[in-house]
Amino acid sequence: MKISTKFLASSALFALTFFFIICFRTVPESQLWKGWRLLYVKSEKLSEQNICSILEKNGCKNVVSRVNQKSPVYSEFAPIQVQPKNSYIYRKNGFFRDSSSTYLVFYVPEKSASALENAVSEIKGYSETFASCDGGTVFPWICPFLAFIFFAVLFYFSKQKFKFLIVSLLLLVLSVTRPLYTVCGAIFLSLFANFLLVKIYGRDGFFKDSKNAVFIVPLIVFSFIALAFSSVFSSFLFAVSFAGGWLGLKVFEEFYSFFCKKNGNLQFDFVYIKKSSDVKTVTQSNSFLLGIVFVFIAFLFAFSSIFSGISQVSSSEQRPFLPAPLSSYSKISKETETLPNLEDFVDWSWFTLSFPFKKLTSSSGEIQNSFGESVVIPDFFMEKDSSSGKETIFSSQNKVLIYDSSFVHSIYDKIDKSDYPALEKVLLLQGKNTSYGYTKSAGTSSEKAVPLVLSFFAFIPLILFLYYFVGTKKNEANL
Repeated sequence: MKISTKFLASSALFALTFFFIICFRTVPESQLWKGWRLLYVKSEKLSEQNICSILEKNGCKNVVSRVNQKSPVYSEFAPIQVQPKNSYIYRKNGFFRDSSSTYLVFYVPEKSASALENAVSEIKGYSETFASCDGGTVFPWICPFLAFIFFAVLFYFSKQKFKFLIVSLLLLVLSVTRPLYTVCGAIFLSLFANFLLVKIYGRDGFFKDSKNAVFIVPLIVFSFIALAFSSVFSSFLFAVSFAGGWLGLKVFEEFYSFFCKKNGNLQFDFVYIKKSSDVKTVTQSNSFLLGIVFVFIAFLFAFSSIFSGISQVSSSEQRPFLPAPLSSYSKISKETETLPNLEDFVDWSWFTLSFPFKKLTSSSGEIQNSFGESVVIPDFFMEKDSSSGKETIFSSQNKVLIYDSSFVHSIYDKIDKSDYPALEKVLLLQGKNTSYGYTKSAGTSSEKAVPLVLSFFAFIPLILFLYYFVGTKKNEANL
């Protein structure tokens, strides 16, 4: 008996799905800056130059520090200028200290991460010196742990244990390869959906059963939609894992059928007597599981709120407010002003380059956003009148500088071509519209809007339980 092409294709697709989930695994990091590791040092013995020398000795190249900063933009006509109070040149120094000016801050290229560990160890060897850095990865075991515990609870109550195991396998793998709070919340709901689905799987009317679909469809569809608000890619992986689990069940059934028929053990196919609509997925005996779903999500919500911002630093030191790109969820220091961004640098560049062409009395002394402004220089030339033969002096207005998009791109180009480790290169890598400030957050993450998404997940089982409770009361009243 030959193996069917359908079976081979399904098996290959299931294997591809499994390896796809494995390949796109992720672990949350406490790295504040894209492409750069942040080193912060407090020392009574070492100067900034000493620290840079130690970093260089250990193999950390092109470290961005305050002592090696220049400016990629300057005016050849006025290389030395009096700087206004709000000058970017003054404000950029905030990137090289913490909010209380207690720690010195250095930016080490990400490719030098292994060398940075050795440098930190050497720096900490000096007396009266503390050094630490961001970028430490900590695997959040709580996410897969809760997923496996919840699966075990459902597995205990399931009457179709083997089927439930197969369809849930990829979701459990996803909880390990993508251990994010929002993904874990979606896995809770989808595991419960699988628990309900295996009860009616294979029965007549499985795909048309609207009565049971009221409980099952919201668990799947709303999980997929809500998860997309946190991460579109996580939502995609969730959908692939859920669908792949049911594909795995189909592969197993095909394989089991082929094996039994080959050995002559399967003489006929079993068919369920009851239709899908005759089987209740949510009953009085298992309705409390909706409450368990809510409890698990609520616990996940509480855990994420308490521990998501904790950084991995020495127990004797509290992590200071460090300069970092800001998001709407960053824990910002209220005592410090926001750090300058690339727009401030471009405004300063315009002020610097246009300064030699302006009247001193026309300057307000403050650097402002002057987009659309231009620098005009009058030019004079002589032309001979063809009729009279006389020469006449004419004037014209020449625009030597225009603050437009071309000017902005020329500034970015100067940053890229700068021959020293410029802070502006670090800022440019974070994004041209990024804002900066002092924050205590642990760093970047693959998920967003965690409280909002988890709150929505918790809302779903509550609504379904209310729907079941109201429906039960109506049925009792009609009896």
